[in-house]
Amino acid sequence: MFDLVVEVIRRGRRFLVTMHRDPDGDALGASLALACALREMGKEVVHYNPDPLPFNFRFLSGVNEITRTVPVGPFDATIACDTPRMDWLGEGVPKSSEKRGVLINLDHHKSSQEIGDLNVVDPDAASAGVLVYRLLKEMGHEISLNVAWAIYASILTDTGSFRYDSTDTECMRICAELIDAGVSPWQLSSNIYETQPASRLKLLSKVLSTLELAQGGRLAILTVTRRMLEETGGSLDMLDGFVNHARSVEGVEIALILVEQSENKYHASFRSRGNVELFSLGKRLNGRGTAHGASACLTGRLSEVKQRAAHAVGGLFEVADAAVA
Repeated sequence: MFDLVVEVIRRGRRFLVTMHRDPDGDALGASLALACALREMGKEVVHYNPDPLPFNFRFLSGVNEITRTVPVGPFDATIACDTPRMDWLGEGVPKSSEKRGVLINLDHHKSSQEIGDLNVVDPDAASAGVLVYRLLKEMGHEISLNVAWAIYASILTDTGSFRYDSTDTECMRICAELIDAGVSPWQLSSNIYETQPASRLKLLSKVLSTLELAQGGRLAILTVTRRMLEETGGSLDMLDGFVNHARSVEGVEIALILVEQSENKYHASFRSRGNVELFSLGKRLNGRGTAHGASACLTGRLSEVKQRAAHAVGGLFEVADAAVA
């Protein structure tokens, strides 16, 4: 499949590079690396995502060139990074193949629906950035410093700073090469994890005060309200990583953060420790899900939303417990 993708890229002139909505460090890092490399090859690139980008990745080269709208096509190819389902793409991605060109899917989710005309999907890859690295190596393209920073950010974040089971010898070898190319592990980690405005810490303090446990302590729930954002001067792009604090509570298997979008409307984001898979949870709540994460839009009073979410998670625990028994 790489041979076909390489041929499309070499022949093409104009590309649309995108990623899943509400991008995380992996999706953003992988797509930034690819967009940067394509520009280095002399290609015209439109890099698109309609949603706010996580504030702690804005130091990466190319972030300011990401657009929230897509200009009129056609494109020779559209390349989606870290996107297992078509409905995870922004609405600006052209629907017709005549406008978007060949749809190339670079993904590592086990739940990938192989949405592309050409699909490079490897669930064993530690991150989408690993797939971008492999592609560039296949093309014989030298990894520049800007590309190296973006790929390292992708791998670092999607392996939980090399703590998750997805960490393997391949991604460690790649990171060693990226360090040789000039990436500073400390500087990159510091920018992502240890450089934040005071407003974010104030917001985190308020959010942590909402911590609730349900399902016998197996589910932890955090809530973010619009009032909290106003009082602290915080913003939605600061919420990345908040849910991990709830997941770290002893005995918790699934963490949930509810973000108020408007009156009686909440964005629900779930994270699992890995013992319980969340594939079906997103579908059950009319949202989306992967093995370790799920999200959905829930409507109703806050108490009702919490109850509905807890009930859905309880169903997962019943299935998991029955399988163990």
